[in-house]
Amino acid sequence: GPGIPEGDLSRVFVPHFSSDRDGKNGSGTGLGLAIVAELAAAMGGGTRAESPLTPEGGTRMVLWLPAATDDTRRTP
Repeated sequence: GPGIPEGDLSRVFVPHFSSDRDGKNGSGTGLGLAIVAELAAAMGGGTRAESPLTPEGGTRMVLWLPAATDDTRRTP
């Protein structure tokens, strides 16, 4: 796709934000990326958005989480 406009990148993880201002790409609540960011932060990780990836567009969402250690691993 065309990617997320550079001016919107700082807001993509804010609850209820959508870069689909005209509603052409379907409906959504704007909560998905906000939830991912909150969960990642709660686990000591983080998120970021990179866009555009090429002159034609494209977006990459990056999620990172800390590695598990023997102290943090749990068995079911």
